[in-house]
Formats: sequence, structure tokens, C-alpha cells
Amino acid sequence: MKIKARHISITLVILFMAGIVYSFFTLFQSEAQGIPNRFYLLLGISIILGTAAMIVALTNTEAMVVYREKKITENQKNQESKESTKKSNAVEAVRAAIKSARNPEDSMQSGLSAICKQLEAGQGAFYRVEARNDKKIALLKAGYALTLTEANSVEYEAGEGLIGQAAVTGQTVYLDEIPEGYVKIISGLGSSSPRYVLIVAAKKNDTITGIVEIASFTPVTAEQRKFVEEAAAQIAEKLSS
Repeated sequence: MKIKARHISITLVILFMAGIVYSFFTLFQSEAQGIPNRFYLLLGISIILGTAAMIVALTNTEAMVVYREKKITENQKNQESKESTKKSNAVEAVRAAIKSARNPEDSMQSGLSAICKQLEAGQGAFYRVEARNDKKIALLKAGYALTLTEANSVEYEAGEGLIGQAAVTGQTVYLDEIPEGYVKIISGLGSSSPRYVLIVAAKKNDTITGIVEIASFTPVTAEQRKFVEEAAAQIAEKLSS
């Protein structure tokens, strides 16, 4: 339909130009005898053809704009659908890992490892939020790619640092410009610092039972953050059972 309209528009433009040229050719040929009626007829027909060409061109342009907008919308919906399906599959993988855990303690490690693998994260930690002397404490209970020295007796009081703040507010924190040395990942190739950190509260019915901390070398998208929030809720569900 769009190609046909374009062909019609081009044909009308050609006829319009030909009519204008022929009209003035007729005028010059008959200059000595005065302006013939044929000139006005040809000029009128040419103007009509030109107007029709403009109308067809404008209509075709509007149709193209609508088509492109529709195509963009369809592509966005398809992309959102793919991302939603991917997130659902990732959450299901975490749920399966937690379900296979022998006890709540193992579920923290299994859930954290599954989350980090789905994100291809460099490092991760899970802090269990507990009460101690009427104070809320976040204790490191599970780690992914953590060294032994980093895993030794790490805890935060309520409101202390980013982990302690998350234990109080339950809000997700995403940092895309973390200080050098904030966390280091050590492998056989050496030591390097990730650039992105995501902190998510594991909660059930607004009750915070833990904190998930993810360190990554690549940006964590909004869809991936939603995934971690849903996955963290699965861990909270297990810890509350």
C-alpha cells in the first residue's frame, strides 16, 4: 500500500511538471497570437495534478509515521516481553535453588549463589538481619566469590553504612560510581574492583529478614534490579518459614 501510494505520487509529480512545461511551451509558441485557451486548460490540469501529488505525498508521509510508531511500539513490547520472560525464568531458578536447600541457613547461600550466577556478578553477600539487645544487626551469613578475610565476622548496626541503612529503610540502593577499593574481587588473574553495587532488602510483608549485596563489573539494568528484589523476597520467604 505504501509503495503504491509512493508510485502514484511520483507519477502525479511527473505529470504536473510535464504539464507546466508543455503549458509554457504552448504559451511561447502562441505568443504572437495571444494567450490561447489551451494554455489555461493545461495550466489548470497541471495545478490539479500538482495538488493531488501533494495530497498523496502528505497522506503517505502520515501513514509512514504511523507505521513507524506502530513498529517501534511493537518492538518495545516484544523486548519487554522477552525481558519479563527472562526475569521470570531467573526468579524460578533462584526459587528452585532455595527449595533444594536443606535448611534456612543453606537457603541464604543457595539463593545468593543463584542470584549472582543469573546476573554474572563478580561478587555477592547476604546479611541476615537479627535483633541483638533490642537493636537490629545485619550479620554476614553467606558470600559469593568472597575471600576468607572478607567473610570473617562482618556486621552492621541499624543505620550503619549502606547495609545498615537498607536494614532500616528496606529500600533498594544502586551505585554506579563506587569509590576505588570499596570492594575487591580476587581471582587467579589478580585483584580488581567492580564499578557497580546493588543492595536489596530481603523482606516479607514489610518485615526485613536480610540484605543482598551484589558487586558487578557491568551495569545492573532496571529489569535486573527487579529480578534481585523478587529473588530476595524468595529468600525472605524461606527464612520466615
